[in-house]
Amino acid sequence: MASSIAPSPAGKRGRNSSVILTDRMCEKRVAKRTKLYDRKCPGLYVSITTTGVATFSFKFTDRETGKQRNRLAWRLQC
Repeated sequence: MASSIAPSPAGKRGRNSSVILTDRMCEKRVAKRTKLYDRKCPGLYVSITTTGVATFSFKFTDRETGKQRNRLAWRLQC
């Protein structure tokens, strides 16, 4: 039996596309940890856990090292 499994394209990461973040999105319950990236503010994302905790973080590139960094902005218990 022949199977045709195509590998994912190189350089493509499986991540959520950007959305306009609203308070309603941050309050929803999820089955597994989810990251939602904000469309209006590049680098800002919210990570929602199964317990209902929304953690807002900011992703940026460090000018000195050239590496990507994440910084916690604030945490919201829903």
